[in-house]
Amino acid sequence: MRTLPGTSAIRRALYTRLRDDPSMVTYIRSIGIARFYLGVLLAAMALGQLLSLPAFVEIVEEYRLGVLPSIAVAAVLLVLEVVAAVGLLAPRKTFPRLGEWAGLAVAVIWTLMAVQALARGIELDNCGCFGAYLGQRLSGWILLQDAVFVALAVFVVVRSSTRRRWRASS
Repeated sequence: MRTLPGTSAIRRALYTRLRDDPSMVTYIRSIGIARFYLGVLLAAMALGQLLSLPAFVEIVEEYRLGVLPSIAVAAVLLVLEVVAAVGLLAPRKTFPRLGEWAGLAVAVIWTLMAVQALARGIELDNCGCFGAYLGQRLSGWILLQDAVFVALAVFVVVRSSTRRRWRASS
């Protein structure tokens, strides 16, 4: 696609202004804070699950996921949580997108597990998010927490990609 003459200079001037705009700096910091919070949350979840691994596998088994073996689901969740935490807490150039997408995957998996368990009437005394630690009864409150978890992960994925496009073009 052809651009009009002089548009690249206009675009450069616009991006320079955006880069120097204090509200843009605040916006960029909010992405960093969200990445850090999501990374710490996922690291705490993985740590709790690793420290109580046998209990965590039993909790996953209580979700009654059908043909999926609980040990495999627990292993996938743990690996994704560790990858996401490392990817989000490491310098951004180390794993540019891996941590963000792994964090979103973890949030979606936990939400789907909770939704299917509540829809089928499965009662759980501990949702298992932090393994045997910080147990909460599976309820609508957990679904609300999961919705916030998914929203945070989506924010990090979407806004980080927007930031990368903005920086690449400036």
